[in-house]
Amino acid sequence: MSGSGSVVLTSTNNQWTGYINGVGGSVLTNQSNITGWGTVGDGNVVVNNASNGVINSNISGGNIQLNPYTAATSTNAGLMEATNGGTLTMSNGTWTNTGAIEAVGTNSSVVWPAM
Repeated sequence: MSGSGSVVLTSTNNQWTGYINGVGGSVLTNQSNITGWGTVGDGNVVVNNASNGVINSNISGGNIQLNPYTAATSTNAGLMEATNGGTLTMSNGTWTNTGAIEAVGTNSSVVWPAM
């Protein structure tokens, strides 16, 4: 995804309904903004967040779950964050990080899987 727009993941009745998915091994290269509440990958997509890419869980009480394809390494060269009381959950997969992963603000958090 490239350009100046955003993909906004949504929720209904406090349950995520927004997701980005593909067939096993698909590659999502994010050069834009992904925000809101939902899931990215669902175990099928290699996530490559480019240096100009932003993934931001920015809904209070909400969660973006990054669940990449586990047979390949996903990358972050941009910004992956939780803000405004949101949670960014890093589920499964292997990551190479040269960017920033952060929680900013009260009740915002980044959750890593148990090792």
